[in-house]
Amino acid sequence: MKSEPQSKEFIQGLARGLEVIRAFGTTRPQMTLTDVARETGFSRASARRCLLTLQELGYVRSDGRLFALTPRILSLGFGFLSSQGISTRIHPILKQASQDLGEAVALAMPEDDVMVCVAHAPGEQRILTIGLTVGSRMPLLTTAIGRAYLAFLPDDERDALVATAPVEAHTQATITDRAQLRLSLEQIRHAGHAIVDEEFEDGVRSIGVPVVKPDGTCVGALNVIVSSSRTSLDDLVAVHLPVIERCADAVSQALL
Repeated sequence: MKSEPQSKEFIQGLARGLEVIRAFGTTRPQMTLTDVARETGFSRASARRCLLTLQELGYVRSDGRLFALTPRILSLGFGFLSSQGISTRIHPILKQASQDLGEAVALAMPEDDVMVCVAHAPGEQRILTIGLTVGSRMPLLTTAIGRAYLAFLPDDERDALVATAPVEAHTQATITDRAQLRLSLEQIRHAGHAIVDEEFEDGVRSIGVPVVKPDGTCVGALNVIVSSSRTSLDDLVAVHLPVIERCADAVSQALL
């Protein structure tokens, strides 16, 4: 758990409840009280109070031993999706790009040192063995969508994230050297797009572009994921890049 701000206005119980919610995930759909305490770093007593409160509010269910989130938890994220016009304005743009390419197109925005998928239009084939859906979290340093975002941040913000964001070798091709990553980001900024070739998953390559608002602020990134056996690097740039660049421009306008 992150250090808690020492502010008179800070509600520790609320912060802990949110940490408990965030502890659940794909690899932890159900957890015991002991599991939750271990994942959050809370005492068993604190974890128990949070879980029982969330259960009383309908966000968590339990069979007496295992706890799991309920569909009601989706209401917490719906406000963000609605306020940004994800369903009404953004998703149709991504869907059109996906239909044009026959591939999945995703929009992600930053959360601390990861990118979170906020909109996704599936393609004709599922490429990644790990399914990508709204809410999926992707590393900043080893994905095209993360690098496309990072490259267009102010220098100080970019350098701080390159120095501290987690970097893991997902395949033998993954770039993990931070100095090399800094150089790569400079090249991406000059080119206007990022390509990750079998660094995140064997047999998969991806191209990403930033979503930049008219004032120059980079607010996220888009990517297309393809099979390396079906799509060459040349085609990725010649065919896919123009489509997602137009898509990024349209998304930027829709986010105004």
